[in-house]
Amino acid sequence: VTSVSYSPDQKLRAYADAHEIRVLDADSFRYIQTLRGLPQDLEGADSQSYRHGVGDNMVFLDEDRIASSGMGGLVTIWDVHSGRRLTSIEAPPGKEFASSIDYSPASNRLVIGTSAGRLLLTTLEDDHIAPLVPLATLGGYMWELQFRRDGRYVA
Repeated sequence: VTSVSYSPDQKLRAYADAHEIRVLDADSFRYIQTLRGLPQDLEGADSQSYRHGVGDNMVFLDEDRIASSGMGGLVTIWDVHSGRRLTSIEAPPGKEFASSIDYSPASNRLVIGTSAGRLLLTTLEDDHIAPLVPLATLGGYMWELQFRRDGRYVA
């Protein structure tokens, strides 16, 4: 397991590994859904190149959606109940992938740290993703990011 996350209401728990995200009822451990699958245009693609950080990081956006690193994009947003891919942020050319992500419900912002040391910010409105805003380029792989509770700062 590379990442664990609870829904904001604490009713769902998700576990990610290098291949998929499993969503369970937090109290009963009842299976809800498995999130995985190649976008149609990547069918038959090499699973490692498709992976690009799959499950290395994920976060619930609300009780119905999870954002995960990789899985066919820089970041992919999923419906946790249907298992459907809602949208994804296009991966940059080359080998760079999202190594860390965090979401602030207070500001509706998603921050992305990449394997190349870039810090990117976007705003989410329902399933619409605003253009990525580069905040900084730091030296090397970003292991962890976290918003302050009010969403004004990220560390």
